Amino acid sequence: MRQVKNRWLSMLLATTLILATAIPAFGAETATAAVTTATGADAEASMNKAATYIYSTVTEPIVGSVGGEWAVLGLARSGYNVPQSYYDKYYQNVVDELKLTSGVLHEKKYTEYSRVILALTAIGKDVTNVGGYNLLEKLADFDAVKWQGINGTAYALIALDSHDYEVPQVSGARTQTTRELLIREILSKEITTADGVQGGFSLSGNVPDADVTGMILQALSNYTDRADVKSAIERAVKAVDVMENENGGFESWQVNNSESVVQVIVAKSALYKKDTLGSEAGANVDVLLEYQLANGSFEHVLKGQTNLMSSEQGLYATAAYVRSMHGQTSLYDMSDVKIEKNIVTTPTATGVSVAIQGTNVLFTEASGSPFIDASNRTQVPLRVTMESYGCEVTWDNVSKIAIVSKDGITVKVPIGQNYILVDNANVEIDSAALIKDNRTYLPIRAVLEAFGATVTWDTATKTVVVEN
Repeated sequence: MRQVKNRWLSMLLATTLILATAIPAFGAETATAAVTTATGADAEASMNKAATYIYSTVTEPIVGSVGGEWAVLGLARSGYNVPQSYYDKYYQNVVDELKLTSGVLHEKKYTEYSRVILALTAIGKDVTNVGGYNLLEKLADFDAVKWQGINGTAYALIALDSHDYEVPQVSGARTQTTRELLIREILSKEITTADGVQGGFSLSGNVPDADVTGMILQALSNYTDRADVKSAIERAVKAVDVMENENGGFESWQVNNSESVVQVIVAKSALYKKDTLGSEAGANVDVLLEYQLANGSFEHVLKGQTNLMSSEQGLYATAAYVRSMHGQTSLYDMSDVKIEKNIVTTPTATGVSVAIQGTNVLFTEASGSPFIDASNRTQVPLRVTMESYGCEVTWDNVSKIAIVSKDGITVKVPIGQNYILVDNANVEIDSAALIKDNRTYLPIRAVLEAFGATVTWDTATKTVVVEN
């Protein structure tokens, strides 16, 4: 056993390091300089070769564990120059599959949904409306998620955390999923070996597996502020250290293989920043690169045979390492990705809808519905619309003025007048607020723009789209 192996454990045990590195920095990616370490430079070259191979080989990405999500995620997170049409093709394949299966990707294996959520998030797609299906709802039934075992709960947690997704409340779920339940379930599967040593994870049995332990470290890496998680991570790190071969490789089922190395690299890339990652994971990366062939693909074992699954995993592992070496967000921390919301429109009686920040405003018979006035301007029910935007709404019955307030800004809307008052400053508008069927309506664009919103009109769906 190499004497330097204990460096990973000792570094992770240091409180200041683990708190500083377990949760990667959030925000937009910054311009990157070339990685200076030899291993880092080799990893970046390897990543680019692997991306070229995957892009040229997986030309029609499907819904699947091979030739699908991992290829898409690896390409997206590597920053490889992929045309948008490639990702659009994959997205359409997902939509088609969901429609074909009525939204059921698998009856039992809920990692199918987690994997698709990760890939769609990586390319900036809205996972709450994929051909009309909200994929997050599939992760809301805790009993269904955990049926598959520890990999089901781990990948559900990774998927939910990939863009800080909120778990939907779904009727019919036997047990409502929460992050707390997922974490507790994962921790309950920690192995205690026959000789009483605790630490590490496996799909079954009481012998820790590097592949699965690496995956669990990835899932738990955002929760090191919790004492129970922190101690489990420390024990898992020690278990990985024991499993590591002399050269930095790993085996599963008594076979040295690239995929086990991959999961450890991704775990370390989530736990460490660039100033320590090279020294802690460099040997593992060197071993992984031994599995890469001249055409950029990776092999499962050292036999000179390309393996597509190994190639996809090799791509996202090198991408995880390079991203961390560049100080970017980790592989599964996709807070740097902007999600394009798919607006779900609910036509009203007049055919006009309003969507605020991607969520449809619910108009009822009691609230009234939007309509187009004689000046070709959209008039909306005042109270329900502005309250949906987060405003406080009051009514001055004496002066017949609607008063709307938010974030220190007050807008007064006189009925029947071609102006509004923004913090008492007169702003002319080309359509007046009015009372119709005993309800107050206002010209939506002028009022919302006074609060800094961007208001556009989707002609195809007759939807007013409001964004901050």
